[in-house]
Amino acid sequence: MHTTLPFESAIDGIGWPAVPGQRATAMLAILFQLEQSQWWPVDELHRRQMQQLGRLLTHALATVPFYRDRLAGVDFAKDGAPLPEDWARLPLLRRDEVQAAGDALVSGQVPPSHGGLSEIFTSGSTGKPVRAVRTELWSLFWSAFTVRDHLWHRRDLTGTLAAIRESGKGKAQYPDG
Repeated sequence: MHTTLPFESAIDGIGWPAVPGQRATAMLAILFQLEQSQWWPVDELHRRQMQQLGRLLTHALATVPFYRDRLAGVDFAKDGAPLPEDWARLPLLRRDEVQAAGDALVSGQVPPSHGGLSEIFTSGSTGKPVRAVRTELWSLFWSAFTVRDHLWHRRDLTGTLAAIRESGKGKAQYPDG
């Protein structure tokens, strides 16, 4: 069975091979890199993950009030990656901490290249919803991972799929939603 990716050409008069638009091009680039990196040696993959984590932690320390205190004792290696033993000692973020922290968990300086912000909420089935803020870049990665999941499972991408993923604030509230 062959799989056809759901991209249409952004160029008038071109159907195949499609020339994807900007977002589809970015998604294809992410998918290509994930496909290539899945065959890397474990040590190389771990090194790259830790480097990216170091970049994320550096940004969080500088721009997210909640994490200034939370990450104060984390040591960073020369390449900016956290030391594995320090990363392993960090406490997991609990639901009640997310709810109490509010905007203190949101970066005050989201890079412009990450795009605009939007909010998502859990349903609140445990009594109180959790609010999260995401960027357009988050959405791009989420979409790429979703396509990768569909490809791995060899789903027919020409078919129809219905999925309930999220609800906006005040919609589908527990217990009736």
